[in-house]
Amino acid sequence: MNMIKLPNPLTILLGSLGAFWIADFISPAFNPIAFLMLVLIPVIICEIFYPQEELFHKVEQAQLEVMAKNEKESVSGELLEDDTANETA
Repeated sequence: MNMIKLPNPLTILLGSLGAFWIADFISPAFNPIAFLMLVLIPVIICEIFYPQEELFHKVEQAQLEVMAKNEKESVSGELLEDDTANETA
């Protein structure tokens, strides 16, 4: 699984300003969207400067466990298919 690329904080700021601007023309419902985008900027900045390496390791370990589990299920599924083929013959 690929890592998610976080947007640039400047992109979020411009998107938020655009949402405030659109709220005047289309619907006032864009104001909370713009506010939530502005609140997200410090979170993304903290993620850029303080990445959580242990979180990446846990994600990789979980992916390896899922792959191993899928391999075991595929092998056991093949064995079951072979047994049913022998019974019908």
